[in-house]
Amino acid sequence: MRAILDAISLSCFSKSDEGRLTNRLTSALKNYFPHVLQWFQDKDTAIFCDFLSRWPTLKAAQLARRTTLEHFFRAHHVRSADVITARIEAIKNAVALTTDAGVIAPNTLLVQALVAPLRVTLQAIAAFDTAIAQRAQAHPDFPQQRDKGKAHQAAVRALAFKWIRILYRCWQERLPYDESTSLQALHRRGSSLIHNLAKAS
Repeated sequence: MRAILDAISLSCFSKSDEGRLTNRLTSALKNYFPHVLQWFQDKDTAIFCDFLSRWPTLKAAQLARRTTLEHFFRAHHVRSADVITARIEAIKNAVALTTDAGVIAPNTLLVQALVAPLRVTLQAIAAFDTAIAQRAQAHPDFPQQRDKGKAHQAAVRALAFKWIRILYRCWQERLPYDESTSLQALHRRGSSLIHNLAKAS
């Protein structure tokens, strides 16, 4: 359980980093390249990071060949021909917010500097989510949650909610997590989890 708690804590920490990075990216892009914020609604994605890494300015994107852009979108699992066509048309027809190099150059450097840690953060979050899901399935309370008719993600969320409450209590009391203390509390409450733990062992 300690490993799951650690994974949840790190995942929450990484998601707060993600929010800070996407907010700073959005702010910088609004200064010289706001169009890309309309083309990509979700900023916490690999396609958004990869597009900005390859074409960090409107001019760079408009100089790209249509076939190059089509290949890029297909490689990032954009399957709809209509969506690809509409996005490419939007790129080709966009009007620059500014042509002032004094605005574009520093903001381009900032965007490129922010994209790199955002990509790493997104990969870390995906790794934590995978670890949490795998450990949750091995937890004895997981099939109890699935038996209630909950889907996989709902069962994971239910278990995560319980663990977050435990973490919060530890933080309130300024005490390190002690699994034996948690098990004793479950035993006093007559929790069915104790029965599941005994079966699992």
